[in-house]
Amino acid sequence: MSAIEQAYSKWCEQQFPRPSEQDKFDLEQRINAQFPDHYRDYLLDWNGGMFCWPTIIHPTESHSVGSLKYLNGIHASVDFAELGRPLDLSLFEDNDPPIVLPIGTTTANDLIMLSLVIGDEADGMVILRTIDQENIHLGDSMDEFFALLRDREV
Repeated sequence: MSAIEQAYSKWCEQQFPRPSEQDKFDLEQRINAQFPDHYRDYLLDWNGGMFCWPTIIHPTESHSVGSLKYLNGIHASVDFAELGRPLDLSLFEDNDPPIVLPIGTTTANDLIMLSLVIGDEADGMVILRTIDQENIHLGDSMDEFFALLRDREV
């Protein structure tokens, strides 16, 4: 079972409806971006959702960097989790066409972002952007990101 499948089975409270290839293509055209293959596959197979706050573990320092609240999706059932909202894309200067795409949020309102710099070594990187403007590399694919999730400590 993949890390994504395990995470959805264990912590996803509401999975958004899966989009069509055309929905994904239309979004890429609307925001003038091309998604990395791993993210395209993730959207078509899983498409975000609401999570019951699994802990995100720092990939090299083994401590918590937050708890996953939701991952954005195409045609999300809640407006604030709609992937590619103009409000989300405008959070960063010079982000047209987008070089980063907000794809989720933690319980502390930190952003989970995807790098869209094609041909750059950061292409497809999953990054956590904290309220303090710190960027934390969470993996080079959605699989690597999901592998960082753990049960929340109570």
